[in-house]
Amino acid sequence: MDKGSRILYLSDKGIDSDYFIEMPEMIVEASPVTYILPLQLLAYYVSLEKNLNPDKPRNLTKVVKLD
Repeated sequence: MDKGSRILYLSDKGIDSDYFIEMPEMIVEASPVTYILPLQLLAYYVSLEKNLNPDKPRNLTKVVKLD
């Protein structure tokens, strides 16, 4: 079911898509770890473009656990 969302592909293989970021080919076990930094930077800059403060996300509740 399409609700107007867009899919962004990060891969070392070429994919025919409007939203594709080609990542360097890495060892399979290390590959997910190498994607963390680019994805965090992407999220950071997208939040800045949307005029959202990345340090204070909406609907974030503080959880306090007392022992």
